[in-house]
Amino acid sequence: MIYLTAEQETLYKLLAEHPKSSYQQVADLTGWALQGVSVRCRALVIKGAIERKGNQRRFTHSAIEDIKYMVTYDGNPPKTPELPDTLMEHLKDFKVTDQQRRTIKENPNLSRRELAAKLGISKLEVNMLLDRINYKRR
Repeated sequence: MIYLTAEQETLYKLLAEHPKSSYQQVADLTGWALQGVSVRCRALVIKGAIERKGNQRRFTHSAIEDIKYMVTYDGNPPKTPELPDTLMEHLKDFKVTDQQRRTIKENPNLSRRELAAKLGISKLEVNMLLDRINYKRR
């Protein structure tokens, strides 16, 4: 699947209808500047939608038949929708219990890893818990 801009699609269809067209012929048909035609043709050659035939000074472009393409705003694949961040959802709903508060106050010298093991929660949840109760180490 090739992703094209609307202008690249226009150029591709034009070259399919008028094979072996030069830059000047394409510019006359579209109203684009020669440099614009050159840039768009180069992009289509790189994407594999058209082919360039001839030598360095005399060449033509023609569309490659039966390619599958999709028109997007910027010529890039559409962005996939982001999946919900289940970890952030869990942390957002994480509640601090009185037992957890008591355990933290009773054990001020434990590391976060040891606190996580003692409370039976992850170290990340311990960090969230300490942030929520505004815990400051002495």
